[in-house]
Amino acid sequence: MSAILWAGISFHNLWLLLPQVAAISYMLYQEIGLAAFAGMGMIALNLYLGWWISTTKSAVYKRVSKARDDRMQAVKQTFGSILGVKLHAWEQKCRADIQSLREKELGHVWTLIFRSAVGATFMGVAPLLVSLVSFAVYTLALGQPLTASKVFTSMALFRLLQTPLSELPMHTSCVLRARVSLQRIAAVLRQEDKPNRPLSTGQLDSNFVVSIDNGSFSWEENPTQSILKNVSLTISRRDLVVVHGKVGSGKSSLCLAILGELYQTQGTSGVQGSIAYCPQDPWIQQMTVRDNILFGSPLDARKYSRVVDACGLLADFEAMAHGDLTMVGSKGSTLSGGQKARISLARACYSDADIVILDSPLAAIDAVVQKEIMTKCIETLLKTKTVILVTHNPDVINAESVNRLVEVENGCLTYSVLKKSNALLSEGFEAHSLRENLPFQSATKVHDVESAEAEEWREEGDVNFAVYASYISACGGTPLVLWICMIQILWQTCQIASDVWLGVWSTSADAAARTNWYIGVYSALCIGSVLMVLLRTLVVATSGLKSSTTLFDKMTLSLLGTSMPFFDLNPFGRIINRYADDISTIDTGLADVFGGVTTMCFALFGSLLTSAAAIQWGGVLIIPFLYLYFQVGKLYLQPSRELSRLTNVTDSPVYSYLSEVEQGFTSIRAFGSKYLERAKERHGQHVDLNNRIRFAKEVINSWFDLRIMLQGTAIVAIVASGLVYFRPSLTAGLVGLAFNYVLMADASIVDLVKTYSWLEICMVAPERVLEYCNLHSEDPCGDSKTAFMLKQGAIEFNQVQLRYKPTGELVLKDVTCSIRGGEKIGIVGRTGAGKSSLTMVLFRMYPIESGSILIDGRDISTIPKQELRRQLSIIPQSPVLFKGTLHQYLDPFGSFDDAALWSVVAKAGLHKLVSKMPEKLSTQLADKGSNLSVGERQMLCLARALLVQSKIIVLDEATAAMDHETDEQLQRVISTEFADATVLTIAHRLHTVMHSDRIMVMDGGRVVEMDSPRALLAKEDGVFSHLAKDGDEISTILSRKPLTRGTAIVSLRRLKGPVTGQVVSSLTPGGEIGSGGYLEHIFRFAAKDHCNVDCPDQLPYAVRRNLDFHEESLTPPDGTEVLCFALANRFCNIQTVLMKIKRNKCPYHFVEIMACSGGC
Repeated sequence: MSAILWAGISFHNLWLLLPQVAAISYMLYQEIGLAAFAGMGMIALNLYLGWWISTTKSAVYKRVSKARDDRMQAVKQTFGSILGVKLHAWEQKCRADIQSLREKELGHVWTLIFRSAVGATFMGVAPLLVSLVSFAVYTLALGQPLTASKVFTSMALFRLLQTPLSELPMHTSCVLRARVSLQRIAAVLRQEDKPNRPLSTGQLDSNFVVSIDNGSFSWEENPTQSILKNVSLTISRRDLVVVHGKVGSGKSSLCLAILGELYQTQGTSGVQGSIAYCPQDPWIQQMTVRDNILFGSPLDARKYSRVVDACGLLADFEAMAHGDLTMVGSKGSTLSGGQKARISLARACYSDADIVILDSPLAAIDAVVQKEIMTKCIETLLKTKTVILVTHNPDVINAESVNRLVEVENGCLTYSVLKKSNALLSEGFEAHSLRENLPFQSATKVHDVESAEAEEWREEGDVNFAVYASYISACGGTPLVLWICMIQILWQTCQIASDVWLGVWSTSADAAARTNWYIGVYSALCIGSVLMVLLRTLVVATSGLKSSTTLFDKMTLSLLGTSMPFFDLNPFGRIINRYADDISTIDTGLADVFGGVTTMCFALFGSLLTSAAAIQWGGVLIIPFLYLYFQVGKLYLQPSRELSRLTNVTDSPVYSYLSEVEQGFTSIRAFGSKYLERAKERHGQHVDLNNRIRFAKEVINSWFDLRIMLQGTAIVAIVASGLVYFRPSLTAGLVGLAFNYVLMADASIVDLVKTYSWLEICMVAPERVLEYCNLHSEDPCGDSKTAFMLKQGAIEFNQVQLRYKPTGELVLKDVTCSIRGGEKIGIVGRTGAGKSSLTMVLFRMYPIESGSILIDGRDISTIPKQELRRQLSIIPQSPVLFKGTLHQYLDPFGSFDDAALWSVVAKAGLHKLVSKMPEKLSTQLADKGSNLSVGERQMLCLARALLVQSKIIVLDEATAAMDHETDEQLQRVISTEFADATVLTIAHRLHTVMHSDRIMVMDGGRVVEMDSPRALLAKEDGVFSHLAKDGDEISTILSRKPLTRGTAIVSLRRLKGPVTGQVVSSLTPGGEIGSGGYLEHIFRFAAKDHCNVDCPDQLPYAVRRNLDFHEESLTPPDGTEVLCFALANRFCNIQTVLMKIKRNKCPYHFVEIMACSGGC
């Protein structure tokens, strides 16, 4: 947009150039006759050269813009997902990717700069070349003698051409850049709009709010295949519809189809009524919690209180320092996953829409709060609404209040009406009343809110000298300064010598006889001047590009190396602003301005020196005006500089909000045009503030231009008067030379003040970039000289305390526990209990306030963070997937072959999905993996963890977006592939962690319980037991399908090998287990730890726990222990098995069964 803004000014300068050139050409004709046309020919040649260079630059501009877009995409991906980047220790890879794209961009930028330098050189020296050609034709071709009046009058006219001609490349470039920008904007504006909702109100039966008849939907308008196929669905008013299905089956796509976000390729569909949408990945805005919920709607205290209570946010508000007026960081960085989900749910509820679409809002919430939300919110608050709820929770799926159950499988739907009545309260849920008058912060206290982000730093006053020194050092330092000074001195020498030589030529008595000599010397001086200008331009451009490369690399290295608290306090838009506008200024503008200032300084010095030598002591009269120039420039510089800084500061909210809106487009569109207009209005407020400051800058520029012009006129008048006064002692040539240089000095002073003010403005860019070049590093000294290698994976927390902000509350309080190597630990607790914070300190994402964490007996504070994180693996709730190929994601460092990748893909259960992709492992992942479901992204994270084979694995709500079957599949993979690894599983669904060796229960940042699942459940007054009871999960945990002949055979067959006749004969013909048979004891033995007996992969866990930790208290029937060891063979030594066979004198069939199941 800045290119378009500047083009508005440059366009007028371009068309004004033509009348200026025409007027000056006419005056030249009056002075030197036909020779003026030779000069005009040179001007035309220069203009053609400038046009040709500009046309070639246009194509280069497009390449630069494309390369810059690619580089910015990589920057946005990296810093938009910086937490994931650091957790996976991908900083070096991301830096390499950014630098690779940067190098491609700089290659195009160099081509652009070189062509610009050549064009600027010829335009800058055009008056000199024009005068050379004109005087040569005038004397040689026309045979006319040169006189001082003609020479210096013509020179003055030629110099009048210098400014418009020298500015021609700049104005042309501005217009061309604007043209490229407009083409890109036009390309966006010409894109097809997202399809609107298929039908409007009144086109459906009044009883239906959603109707789809044989509909197929796709992400593309002309797809090769549809993601939803032959869908037929009708939803009535006030229906509670539950959508469920496997990971990647199309549940979220069904929601998007109803929202009108997908292209409909077949069938008919219609929606009537307003819609509210709660996405699976909650969209949180950078504002207060209350504003996130209100979403632009006016505050209705009573309704707001009901919504807050129904969504279980009251306790969270009480824990927040400023209640619901607490500021939320960028992307909700200061909130837990459960809090973000409930705020998103509250936004949907408060909108009072007719249709509420909830895409897995309960997944990141513990069972107790799930139950509360189901009762108070979905079944009570929304009882008059049509609710479409996506969930994996079996209690919700089987709830009495559900009117319709929709199952999605491979993009196709099956549904059944459970009951026709609208009885909304499930028998399993108690009907809670909603509180209507909850305490929340008064709106008058908004000014007391402590922002979640630091206010953007802005330097005041003059740009610090250290900034200039750092920039010059990045350009090349002292050698560069000496080199440029030498070139400038040679240029001024050639320039002044050529003008003095013209004065000598025009007053020489033998000028006619020695015309060739005079022209030869003048030509040599002109050529020398041209070469110096070209050399100066290239040196300045090259050094500017060098500084840009240096500062860019330093900033990238510094940002990737700094700690997470920096990113919590500084929004995404600030970082993007540095990489966009500031780096662009340093790339193409700053070096030219810096070179321009040095050129103006030398030009002014030469002009004043020459003028003073000509008019002697009369030059003293100029000094007061120089002082006035200085004062006016001083008055102008300070506000201009501050306004430039304010412009950059107010640019950041524009970038941040655009990024925020881009992430929430679906949510904004779903809520309707009213909310879309509100988003536009808020964006307009940011832009208006930015434009007000830009307008103030233009007003100050106009004020300065007017005063400089008036002072310049006064100086010319005084010098002209002085020359008239001293005319008896001056020759005509000297008067002409002095007058020309006074005009040049006036122009040089004006240009110097304006260019220097522009330099101060441009220097704000490196000032802001340097701010990010010197950030505190996570590992300033590497922390350790000794290498670290995980061996056992034992973890020990010793009185660990953590707070995210120095003035904030403790989020971890004296956490103390020990985890054995290879142990499987479940971590549970209510939302905000500190579970994810435990992961953050384990990965050293935040510095702990006190205490210590040991891994394999070594304090992790002595291990370099990169080295530590590379040896840990995490499967997060919101996986980080960058745009690129599937191969690049799984193996970012290229350490494995395709066979290894296919192996882990198969183990993660993704072989079918990847095999269907046209390019298999080379399939391109969309930005943030948007072409995959959340569950599929998590399974990809699992595949990557399988590839790395870390000794410590953390699953942070990794199964929240998965159905129970996929959840069990993931647990089976973990039990098999990470048998020797330490696994920490953070989960809200308690049954997910029931296979763990021990469960850690957290509450209020403390570890309140830690024991085996059976022991915790046995404590009736324990926290874990209450969590299970309050969440109605006891029945789920203890539920077991009846063991029949068929299930027993299938279960044992799935272990390994065929089932022997002895096993089958142990079952009665009716399918029941024979009384006292060993199978009965085995399954009962496994069930002691509440395992699902029909899930054979859970048996080894039960067996292992009972044999390892409770062997003394067990008296298994003869032979049972052996078979249990066979089932649990992955945990035991074959010699141990053989010893037990011998000790128990087992019958042959036990040994046979054990061998069939893989025990021997």
